[in-house]
Parts: sequence; structure tokens; C-alpha cells
Amino acid sequence: MKKTHNNKNSSRARSLLRRHFLAIALIAGGLATASTAQADLVFQMDFNDADGNQSLVDRGTTGTIGSFSGGSTYSTDVAPSNSGGFSGSFDGASGAANFGDIAALDGLTQMTITAWIKSDDLNTNRIVSKRSNPDGFDLYYHTTSPTGLEFVGEGGVSNGGGSFSASEWTWVAVTYDGTQTSNNVTFYTGDGTTLSAGDTASLNKGALLANAQSLLIGNNSAGSRTFDGLIDNVRIYNSVEDAASLQSIMQFDDTDLVFQMDFNDADGNQSLVDRGTTGVTGSFAGTATYSETVAPFNTGGFSGAFATGSDAADFGDIDALDGLSAMTMTAWIKSSAVEVGGAVGSGRILTKRSGSGFELYYHNDDDEMEFVADGAGTTVFNGGGAIAVDQWVFLAVTWTGGTATFYTGDGTTLSAGDVVTGTAQTLSATSASLLLGNNAASNRLYQGLIDNVRIYKTVQDAASLQAIMQYNDAADAPEGPTVTLSTAVDPVDSAYTVDVTFSADVSGLEASDFVVTNGTASGVSPATGPASSYSVTITPAALGPVTVQLPADSATDSESLPNLASNVLNTTADDPKRPITVRVAAYNVEFGKSATPEQIGALLLPYNLDIIGFNEVPDGDWTARVGAVLGMDYTFVGAIASANHTGPAYADVTGNYDGKYKSILSRTPLEGTNEFTLTGSGWNPASAVRATTRIDGNSVAFYSLHISGNNGSTNSHAYKLATQVLPQETADRVIVVGDFNNRMGDYNINAIENAGFEAIWTDLNIDVTQEKTYDAQDPNTSHGVIDHIFYNTSASPTVADGGIIEEDNPLSDHKPIWAVIAFPDDISINNPSFEAPKQASDGDINTGAVTGWSESGGTIGNFNVSTDDYTTTDSTDSNGGVVGSMDSTNALFFASTANESVSQTLSESIVVGNTYELTVAVGDRDNGDDAGFAGYILQLSDGDSVLKTVSSNASPADGTFSDVVLTYTAQAGDSGALGITIGTTNAGSGRSTDLDNVRLNYFYYTPAEQWRLLHFGSILDSGNGMYNFDADQDGLNNLIERAAGTDPNDASSYSRPSTSFSDINGDPGSDYITLSYRRLAGGTSSAGNDYTALGITYTLQHSADLSPPWLDSDWVAVSTSPAVDGVETATFRLDLPLSSFNRNFFRLSVTQD
Repeated sequence: MKKTHNNKNSSRARSLLRRHFLAIALIAGGLATASTAQADLVFQMDFNDADGNQSLVDRGTTGTIGSFSGGSTYSTDVAPSNSGGFSGSFDGASGAANFGDIAALDGLTQMTITAWIKSDDLNTNRIVSKRSNPDGFDLYYHTTSPTGLEFVGEGGVSNGGGSFSASEWTWVAVTYDGTQTSNNVTFYTGDGTTLSAGDTASLNKGALLANAQSLLIGNNSAGSRTFDGLIDNVRIYNSVEDAASLQSIMQFDDTDLVFQMDFNDADGNQSLVDRGTTGVTGSFAGTATYSETVAPFNTGGFSGAFATGSDAADFGDIDALDGLSAMTMTAWIKSSAVEVGGAVGSGRILTKRSGSGFELYYHNDDDEMEFVADGAGTTVFNGGGAIAVDQWVFLAVTWTGGTATFYTGDGTTLSAGDVVTGTAQTLSATSASLLLGNNAASNRLYQGLIDNVRIYKTVQDAASLQAIMQYNDAADAPEGPTVTLSTAVDPVDSAYTVDVTFSADVSGLEASDFVVTNGTASGVSPATGPASSYSVTITPAALGPVTVQLPADSATDSESLPNLASNVLNTTADDPKRPITVRVAAYNVEFGKSATPEQIGALLLPYNLDIIGFNEVPDGDWTARVGAVLGMDYTFVGAIASANHTGPAYADVTGNYDGKYKSILSRTPLEGTNEFTLTGSGWNPASAVRATTRIDGNSVAFYSLHISGNNGSTNSHAYKLATQVLPQETADRVIVVGDFNNRMGDYNINAIENAGFEAIWTDLNIDVTQEKTYDAQDPNTSHGVIDHIFYNTSASPTVADGGIIEEDNPLSDHKPIWAVIAFPDDISINNPSFEAPKQASDGDINTGAVTGWSESGGTIGNFNVSTDDYTTTDSTDSNGGVVGSMDSTNALFFASTANESVSQTLSESIVVGNTYELTVAVGDRDNGDDAGFAGYILQLSDGDSVLKTVSSNASPADGTFSDVVLTYTAQAGDSGALGITIGTTNAGSGRSTDLDNVRLNYFYYTPAEQWRLLHFGSILDSGNGMYNFDADQDGLNNLIERAAGTDPNDASSYSRPSTSFSDINGDPGSDYITLSYRRLAGGTSSAGNDYTALGITYTLQHSADLSPPWLDSDWVAVSTSPAVDGVETATFRLDLPLSSFNRNFFRLSVTQD
């Protein structure tokens, strides 16, 4: 028969053991569409899902998950309309089913409430309640006059519906129309067949106002009106449902599943009892039996095995499967025959057919599934495609009258539905038994395994089928012990310990059981069991991701049950203090009073920030909305409003948010979030929010604060922060930002600095006495710079860029500030403080070899600094003390009449792109025979080549040490081990130089950042340094200048591609055009003529008429010149003779990765 394929699958999102959206109502075994119920349904509680499993998930629109309390629980005594599932049971003493505050039920002008109830004591005990007197609503039965249902809305009471019997199921409903002032409440009751006429009352209350109370079934918010009995099929609509809709709702069966055969119960025991709604017990025929080989998602249990002759599983005549006009059938099968249909060609997977009914099988001749529906006629549907033998395959067929849709799956992926149309049928009743694995005549044997058979009386959508396919039918079966892997370190820079925790004592665990990528496992401890806690050592093989997992069946417990598979533990092998650059900003946004979060985001977008600290920020998702503009997904918003400023007086420009909170917005995930309360003089409370994040895998602690400006007191917020909060910080790299309400030099700021922090302003050479960050919106008022960004000095960072962001039309009364903070890593130096050999007492001196350093000769050694040489030392310290930039009592000295030096080759090699910072404390004695200064020289080398030299004959200052810094960025061609040389440049009689505290740190900037820093003093793609800006007005933008290796600030440094003509083998008739261009050397070529170097890709293109497509094919490399200063010239020939075209256009495309 003809098939029609349709890829438009149902859009309903309903899944097994899942949220379910009411779409249909059952009437007399058929399907009827409710008039408005689906569109207006807000809440649906059936106490089970569509498959009849216990569930407190709202099947309406909210997806809320409720909870039982007190004496409330599930009952199998269900409403008359239901063929299975559960109801809610309430003991009349305590408890309820609590679904929290559902906002969708607030402010309703119209509503309908329905429920099935069964109770011995109906008096005023709540059926449904969401009320905080007077706002909200209640529904209950009132036994005193007037007897009947009572609906309370906004404190008003209406009655109706009349009396009805307790101890039997009664369906109740009330509708309320707040748009009317009278005759606007209608009460209904029903027995499942007959719906009463509506009993009308009046309640002039309009909209039911919002309240924060939970929606409760079976009690009120005070817990004093506990329902005594059973409640089922509760519905709440935001509309007035008419009588036709109410009839359908009353008769709705909340269980779609009719039949479920897993060949085991939930505990995994052998069973032929239907786990659907019928409860029938089947029997095996012939040699059919159980198999321990089960469908992929089952953790235990059995399947059904069918092999010969009359084998089948017989479940008798199930009436609930007669007369259906829609259904879904699913099963897992694993065929053992040569073809899936078996030797007979169409072995039945399931059937209930004898002249009428239905059956499902695989048809060998068609190589696909076949579904037969028998009603007034017979319709045969074929679809789904070929199925492999000897492997588990999931099958599903949905059918509604004249359409069948076939699906297959492997447990992970469900196929698209294969839609087949045919003659519409309604299944006629049949007395035939439901059979699995054969037909009634025993001549259509299916050969193989069948598991997890389901039959629904509705059409299940693809999402539901996906869940059914992945269902574990033995979820309650005894399982082996679980195991969890964890570690306290990440990233790691060496071997590390993984903790292995089992849920029970196990034995037999070995290191070889662990599956490790990029590493090895060793040293399981304890070596033998039984034990529930083990550890294993993991050694990374190389830098990069490391994963560890313990597979299932690696160890066994005392019951010989093997363990389940563990989690996959992910770590990263890396230098935990690798150099990183953090782009940071701080902004007091004045509770969004003058700008939306989208406007704030647009302002900050050009700065490519990693993390932002907001102050006086509105509550809720305001910060997240800024992040949506910036592509920053991680937020933490504090709960403490500055000075308790919340409410309408502090509403944002949209009126949707209010308050003055602190928040953090980050491009990378936030960890360890916390908020510290700061109390003291000035307004209270103040606070600082804190979080850590990983930039390139390295942890940075970040604080955002808003504190009072009260100055000069140890009771200030800043002093408390500096002495109580920051000393607890354990992170190596720390940034503190915010509105400090203090200027640099104030007592409060000094307290922060004394805690080991420094503001960015000095690094940026910004004179804060000439600037302001508040009041940005009043040009005539200046409170100076009171917003700051601090970093911890112990991390030795540098500030590469930053400043105050100026605006023509300020978005807040504060100006935002920003900075690019580069945190270095330190490279190990042997004896950097010249402590060896140790000179223990003041003035002790060693002339000769200094441990770890090679000497050039002359009078060189180390000595213990004393007050005879440096009068600024602490004279009370028997060892002289520390002077200036010294970090110890010993120092290196040079006292030769000729210039001398010491050097050291380090264990690390230079890396192109890294920026190295060599820092040495240089000292000049202030008295004695060698009080004159011999100058200094610092050199950084790679192998035998000197890369950078810094030298001077100028004294840092008599009697003290001062730091001298050499900075060098490694260029293309640099290679080899790093080396340090330090010495003198102005040696002579009576002169000396002392050196101490040698440090070598390194930073990393991208090649583009290095180039901008070199030419524009900033790493940002903004201002004069923007790629699309022509800084020297020579017609070439900055990107082209960088790509060509020319100076973007010098118009005479200029290069464009050039063309010429050439022939091949001296044949003048074979003229071709060639094109040459300058490019960065050391790159790589890929497809076509693409060439990439340092993140820039060059592509030659040609076009016949300047219109697309521009072609990058047909180019042949001719030559490449030797590189000069990292730049080469490449020449290509267009491999099309000039005679082959009348005209052609050429261009060089340059793009930045």
C-alpha cells in the first residue's frame, strides 16, 4: 500500500514518569476534545503520571513538584473514572499535599476548580486552598446550614451544590467569574455519569488578589483544616468552564497506560503480572520462558524468550483493549532468527486479533514492521524500515484511526517517525487473547527475546517514546554498591590522590581496574578489602584534561554483587599558577535608576571583560540581563541591601526591580559564593560579595563591595574588611572592587593597602586628584575618585590597561572603572636571595663562589648586611634587618675594580609570546671604603644570545635597596633555556654594588595584544588600536598593517600587494599574472592558498567582475623570501593564462581568528 511520510511530529512534550499536559478527555471509551479546558488549564494533580506511577508533579502548565506532609500519602483507591494510578490520602489530623506558591494562580478574575473526593468527615476541611486572609481562595464542604460546597474568594463566601453522601466518591466543581458582580459562582456535583445542574450564587469580589501562600490540597495554610479521606483528579483553570467541558473533565481517566509487560516486577523478580492497569496474570505456552538477557536500560530482571512451535505469553481477553480509536504499542526485541520476522516470515510480536482487533509484527518480505487494525474493515500499515537481527531494537507504533507512525531506536537515538496513512478504523471488540510472541493459531512464531511491552490507549509523542525507550523496568531490583570518585585538587601539576567511596564494603579493587585518559593509576589503598573507602594515585602523562572512571564489575560486596560504574572524574593537568590576564570592571549603577541593564551591557561591551563587580545593583535577574548582552552567563547577587535601601523609592528605570545590592557577573563559572556583612560607623549594613572563578583554569578570588565612607576610624567598614575579612582569604590571586566612598590616601584606603593590596591607579599613571568617579551626572560636583580596583601585591601582578570610562550621557551617578590585570607565574631560581653559603651575623662576609651562580671572577661574594653599610637597617636586629627591596639578611656584593657578573642558566626554556619580567633589588652602601656605586647590569638570555639588557650607573639611593625591572616579550625565533646575568657597569676603586632578591616572572598576552601594547600602549581592540582604525591615515587599517608587518603609526611604513607578469619556461605565449604580498613569517598553509600566522589568515582571491563569488582556487605558490624581522614576502601565480580571460580582479583577504 502507498505510504505518506510526514516529518511534522506532535509538539506535545509528554514523557514517561514525567510532566503531562492534559489534552483530551475520555468518554465511553472513546476520545472527545474538551471545549476550552486544555488552553486554560493551570494545575492538574492526579497523584500519578500518565503511566499510573506515583507522582506529585503538576500535569498542568507549571511543572511544580509537590510534597506530602504529616499523615498524607498515596492510596490505590482511585476516582471512578480512573483505570489505575493513585489518589491522595489525608488522615484528618495533620499534613497536606503542598505545591508551593504558584504565581499563575494569583490575580485570577475567572477560575474553575474540580476534584473527586471521598471522605467520612467533610465539615469545613479543605479540599483546595491558596489563601492568606483575605486574599486568595478556598474550596471545602460545609455540613451546617446551608449544607453544601463553600467557595471563599477575597474573604467573601458563597455556598451551593447541596448535600451529598460521605464515604463514596463524589465529583465536585466550582466556577467563579469575577467580571460579573452577581450570579457569578456556580457549583456542580457528579457521580461520574451524571453531572448536576449548576447551582448559582453571588460573590462580588473581582480579581482574586495575589498572596504568597502555598497551594495546598487537603488542608489550609494554618494546618487546622485537614481533610479526612481521599482526593483525586484536582484541576484548576483560569477560565469559567462550561457544562460540556465539566462533563468531560469528570469522566477523564488519568492513566493512559493499559498494559505493561516487563517479565519481571519492579524488584526484578520473574513475573507475568501486567504492571499497567489491568493487573491480569499471564502464562507461558510451549517452551516460552524467562531470559536474563534484558533490554539495554534495564539494570536487572528478565525478558521473554520464544524459540519453537507454540511458544507464546498469553494474557487472556483484555476488554480495555477493545474499541480503541487510538493507541501506542512499544517493545524491545532481539531476534535470534536469520530474519527478524522468523522462519514464518511474520512472527507476531504482539496480537489481539481474531477477525477483528490488532497485531504487530515484522514482515520479512517488506523488510519493515507491519501493523494491522481490524474494525469495520481491515487496514494494514507498513513502515519503519529494516531492523537488524541479534541486537536489541526498540520498536514503537502509534495509531489513530487512519494514520500509523512507526519508530525504531537503539536506546540513545529515536528515529524520526515514519508516517503511513490508510483507511480509518475503530477497533471492533474481540474475545481473542492478548498474546506476545505468537498468534492464536500458533503458526506465527516470533523467534527471539521480547521485553518492556507497552500498550497505551492514546498516541504518545516522540518525547514520551524517548523516555519509554530508556525506561528501567527493574529499578527496584537489588543493585551492587555505587561508587563515587572525588579529589580535592583541580587543576593538578603532579600526581594526585583520588578518593574512591563505595556505598558498601567491597573487595577485589586493583589499580588496573581504573580507566584513565592522559594518565596512569597506581597505589590503591588499602591494598586489600573489604572496605568502603579507598584511594588511588593518578599520575598525569601530559598537560591537559585527565579523566578517571571505575567501570562496573570491578569489585564485589559481601553479597557478591558487583559495583555499578562510577562517575567520570575530570581534572586538568596544568601549572596551577600559570600566567593569566583578567579583564575586570566595577560599576555603581545607582539601582538602575537611569538605564536599563541592556544599556549598561552595551556600554561595557567593547572592553571584553572577564568579570564585573556591580554596586547598588537591582535585585532579581537584572545582572543576568547585563550578562546576556555581554555573553557572560554566571552571576551571584547578594542578599544584603546597602543601608536597607529597598522598595519603590529605589525602583529601577523600568519599575520591575528595586534595591541596592552587590553582584558579580562572570564569563566563567563562579564557585565559593559568599556575602560578608560589614558593620561599623556610617550606614549599616554594608557588605561585600565574594566568589572565585577560573581564568584559563587558574583560580582568582573576586570581591564586589559597597561601603560607607566614614574615615579615620578602626570602626569603619573598610577597616573591618582589611582586618577581619581579607586576612581569611586563601587564594593566591585576589581582586577587590567597588564603591569605597573614600579617596586614595584616606585612612580607610590605607587600611586596605596595609592588608597587602594596591589600587590600579599608580600602575596606570592616573593622577586621581585630578579625576572623579562621582558625581558623574553633575559636572559641577566632584567627590573625587571613590570607586577603586585593588589587587593583592603578593601575586606581583601588573596592570596592562585600564582607567575611568567616560560617557557623554552618563548612565549612573558613578563612572565605571576597568582594568586589565596580568598575574604572572614565577620561574624557579637557585639561591635567589644569596643566602648560601649562609652568613649568620652582621657583617659576616664570604668572598668567592655563591651557591647556584657562575662567577666571572674578581671580588665577588655574599655578606650579611649590617648598619655599617646600610644605616636604614633596624639597628636592634642582630642580623641587620631588611632594607628597601631586600627579602633576607644576606646579599650579593661586587667590589672589583673591573666590571664583573654572576649568571645562572634556568631549567625552563623561553616561550614565544610570553612576557618576562626580571626584577632585582639593587643596593648602594652609604659609608665605608666601598661607598661609591659601581652601577648595575641585568641581562636576560636564551642559550648564548642576550635578549634584553638594562643597565645604569645611577645609584638607587644611598643606604638602601630599590627594585630594578627588565621586561622582555619573547619573539619568533627565540629558543633555548632562559638565562640570567647580573653584575656591574661602573666598577672602580672605592666602588661597590650589592644585589639581592632576584625574581623572574612571566606573563602571557596574545600576539594581537602584544602588537597593540607595543604600538598603542594598550591591549584593547579600541581607540587608536582598533583593527578597523587607520592610525597613520595611510589608507591601510591597523589589521592590514599588522598583517604586513608595517608600523601603524608611520604613514611611510607602507605596503600593498603588487602584481607582475610572468611566463613559463620562457614561452612568451604563456603569460600569467603573479601577485606578491608581505606577511608574518613562521605560519602554516592549509587548503587552497590560505596561510595563517599568529592568528592572522591570508587568502588570495580573484573575480571576473568584482561580484561574488570571489574564488580562492587556481593560485600556485611561486616563492617566499627570507624572513626579515619576522616578515616575509610571498609570491603566487594565478594558474590561468592571460589569454583565457578578458579581465580579472584580485584581492588579498586578511582575517583575524
